[in-house]
Amino acid sequence: MSSTNRTLRAAVIGAGHMGNYHAQKLASMEGVELVAVIDPDTARARSIAEKVNSKAQSNYGALLAGLDCAVIATPTEHHHRIAHDCLQAGVSVLVEKPITNSVEQARELVALAQQRNVVMQVGHAERFNAAFTAAQAHLQTPRYIEAHRLSPFRGRSTDIDVVLDLMIHDIDLTLALVHAQEKGSAPAVKEVHAMGSRVLTDQVDIANARIAFANGCVATLTASRVSAKPMRKIRGFAPNLYVSVDCMSYSLTLGRTGDIARGEAPIIVEEKQFDQKDSLLAQAQAFVAAVREKSAPRVSGADGARALELALNIKHKVEQSMREFGTGVNAQ
Repeated sequence: MSSTNRTLRAAVIGAGHMGNYHAQKLASMEGVELVAVIDPDTARARSIAEKVNSKAQSNYGALLAGLDCAVIATPTEHHHRIAHDCLQAGVSVLVEKPITNSVEQARELVALAQQRNVVMQVGHAERFNAAFTAAQAHLQTPRYIEAHRLSPFRGRSTDIDVVLDLMIHDIDLTLALVHAQEKGSAPAVKEVHAMGSRVLTDQVDIANARIAFANGCVATLTASRVSAKPMRKIRGFAPNLYVSVDCMSYSLTLGRTGDIARGEAPIIVEEKQFDQKDSLLAQAQAFVAAVREKSAPRVSGADGARALELALNIKHKVEQSMREFGTGVNAQ
């Protein structure tokens, strides 16, 4: 059997909320054997493994020699150590976002993946949203980007703040849109302003950031995990063009100026609805394809490192503003 057709042996490391979803996606794919769900809490690992006809393990070390790829869905503080062990063993990885705790750790992993010639993908699943993918094709030179990612309080990921929990999704999408016009170079950030507040946890639960890029594009991002209703929208504006993506409904709105001389309306609006409703499955399929073909993933380790770097910059600005305005005390 050729290397491109053989069954890939995969594992999910981390049996939490996201690990459960990743296990389901991998187990549903042809040509993939989900060897194990791995977590120090074997009862949690077993509860997931039994649902997907896999095995539960408490430690990944002994399995690495027999794996082709692994999804790392542990708390962020463990990403670097586990990904390093996997990559060193020649195992390709899909690491949940944020990629690591620090930019230095992220860059170290990127270098190791290159050295070992294995795939390193980062779990920014919104990049695989069909509506966003279509929007990218239209929005080639964005001048202004606006994003809102709002969620009711769910009590998850309270070990990190809302910037690293939710806003980082839109940071990655924004960088992807701005990056498209930079002809291969990373988008340079000129200036960042940000504010936020703690509400229900010891971490910042709501934040707003304004990012100015060196090419003149400006982005305003808002993230909240204490909102009444969920929202995941990103809008982009360019000369004679407006693009709006609803990541929850997989829908796209395009607006452009019409040619009045040809009898068109001043503004022409087009609505598009996409059938694809599972970005996580699309992400898993892309990861498996990259591992089989030894090709560059759509969301690379370098992409994850750039998103983390900007997220940490925003996080620092939020904390700075909280100290300046005396809002560092939990709401009562």
